[in-house]
Amino acid sequence: MPEFYFDDPEGAGPARETSHPAFVKILQEDFYYDCMDEFSPFGNDDGADTLFRLQDWYEEYGHLKDPENFLKDVIEGALGMDTQHLRLTDKNQIIKIHGNEVFLFNTIDNVIIATTFGQYKIEGRLDASLRELAQIALERQKMITQYQIDNDELSLEMGGVDPMFITYLSRLQKMQEDLQLLK
Repeated sequence: MPEFYFDDPEGAGPARETSHPAFVKILQEDFYYDCMDEFSPFGNDDGADTLFRLQDWYEEYGHLKDPENFLKDVIEGALGMDTQHLRLTDKNQIIKIHGNEVFLFNTIDNVIIATTFGQYKIEGRLDASLRELAQIALERQKMITQYQIDNDELSLEMGGVDPMFITYLSRLQKMQEDLQLLK
């Protein structure tokens, strides 16, 4: 039987000691273990809740054999959101939908990112379909954030960019780079 790595439900959240050794070896940045960092996979509400749901899934069913069903269960079932745009990559459509439903992509992308890094954290392997969805989600978040930078009235008036946007973009870039290292 495979060995899974779960966080202590009474503990402080993700920790190196409760993560698969492959996860710890590759993902060395502290933000991967910071449950209070909004820009980490498990630090935002959607990401933290997804990691707990994912651990419950593993405890009940074992391997994550069909990650997309898990994603749909969380996004549609638990969060009541539509999953029809999971693979959407067209910038114009993304920006248009984001303008009408501000939290849609943030929520589904946070769930995808947390599930992807969560699978690696728990079992030290990554499903190919999750890798693909995470690449899309990370790129989509970069598009939305860059659009917000380019169109943020307050930042434009003050002649600078909100540092939170810059921090988020750098985290997204780091996660994209690290995603390529996960097997």
